[in-house]
Amino acid sequence: MAEPSTTDSDSDAEVVPRWGFGDALMGFALAHVASTLAFAVVVAIESMPSEDVEVADLPLWGFALAQCGLWLGFFVVPLLATRVKGGGARRDLGLSFRRADLGWPLALGVALQAVLVPLLYVPIFRFTSLGDDDVSGAARDLTGAFADTPAKIVLFTLLITVGAPVAEEVFFRGLVLRSIERRLGAGWALIGSTVLFGLTHFQGIQLPALLVFGGVAGVLALRTGRLGPSILLHVGFNAWTVVQLLVLSPTFDGTLNL
Repeated sequence: MAEPSTTDSDSDAEVVPRWGFGDALMGFALAHVASTLAFAVVVAIESMPSEDVEVADLPLWGFALAQCGLWLGFFVVPLLATRVKGGGARRDLGLSFRRADLGWPLALGVALQAVLVPLLYVPIFRFTSLGDDDVSGAARDLTGAFADTPAKIVLFTLLITVGAPVAEEVFFRGLVLRSIERRLGAGWALIGSTVLFGLTHFQGIQLPALLVFGGVAGVLALRTGRLGPSILLHVGFNAWTVVQLLVLSPTFDGTLNL
């Protein structure tokens, strides 16, 4: 196998990636270890009881710190792995954007959350004892706890609609999907990355919606060869959720108190 050239004329030559699923496993482990440690640090600083502390019990800065712990594994590890062992995130994972990504991917993300997800849960609610509060109750509590001032609304919205989509897409539709694709092909890459995305959220009742979203995002990443569309899809999906929760949250009495 020829060694990658470093000359200017061959600067665009293909670099054979040496990263793979092991790097994805390392990223996943680091994400959850760092997030757990950040959570523990916040609990200690705030002198909170160590038992039965929920995410919604944290101050917003603590929630942001825990999110940064997740992003350390989900975002930083893929960037480092592709830079050190490949041609970089842009070339290896398709981390690039085009102007068109601001149009239909965003709209599709909103449509998935606003139309498809509610339709998906109609038969689930019809044939089980579950209801809307079971699906959105935790997220609604989270929004009500963190977004009670204009400044907090802005920070919370940025965390959910920008930070989370970028980090999760780089990891799941980038490092995970491409690692599986290189070994097993596009079909298994789509299935594997979608299932892992759904299961690793550890939210059973929300799993159907996560699987549908993950499948659509995976198809976009495979068909376009880029992460821009799936990231903007994710932004639209989460943004509609935040808007709905802010409007419906009892903290705001329907007015947002802005």
